Amino acid sequence: MESGPGAIAMPILQGLAGGTLLYVTVSE
Repeated sequence: MESGPGAIAMPILQGLAGGTLLYVTVSE
């Protein structure tokens, strides 16, 4: 298991990207 900033940032970025995609899909 990798520890450090990358291990924290990746899930946040993935969640952000998924949320943005979902928001764009719903708002259209």
